Amino acid sequence: MYRKIRFYGVIEAFRQKCMPDNKQIDEMLLYVKDTSTVEIEKLSLNGRKLIQDARDIVETAWLMVQEKNTDELFVWHTAHGGCGCLSGEEGSG
Repeated sequence: MYRKIRFYGVIEAFRQKCMPDNKQIDEMLLYVKDTSTVEIEKLSLNGRKLIQDARDIVETAWLMVQEKNTDELFVWHTAHGGCGCLSGEEGSG
């Protein structure tokens, strides 16, 4: 339950245009990777493959944070790199 609340806290921080720190990103990605809202054994082979592919993407994002965001600037620069992702304005950064 605690991890779910933390996950929603990170999502809410994004909505309020705040950047999570590495610990929050780590917790969120691990929660997403390790939690399923469906019974995987009841899925078709293609459904299971889709779930595994999604987990692989989350795992890759987690590795990027671990390897590239040690100073907590990679995610900040990605969000502020001129796309206006958090500011709502094109070209801000």
